[in-house]
Amino acid sequence: MSGGLHIRYDLDVDALYLQLRLDDVVETREIEELVYLDMDKVGRPVGIEFVSGGDFLAFLQRHGDTYTIPAHVDA
Repeated sequence: MSGGLHIRYDLDVDALYLQLRLDDVVETREIEELVYLDMDKVGRPVGIEFVSGGDFLAFLQRHGDTYTIPAHVDA
């Protein structure tokens, strides 16, 4: 993957992953049930996973139809 957003959907397990950058994931935080944010060693988001990909639109609706992934997440 070169720069930009990479979107991957696994039909077998209904998981949706939005990859923001090609860094090693060293921490994963739960944003809400079944939604996880992966971060690198300095707290920058690497990607976000929706364990139930079908819930992606419902997630956006719960957050006012938009969700901004922060540039940095504090420890």
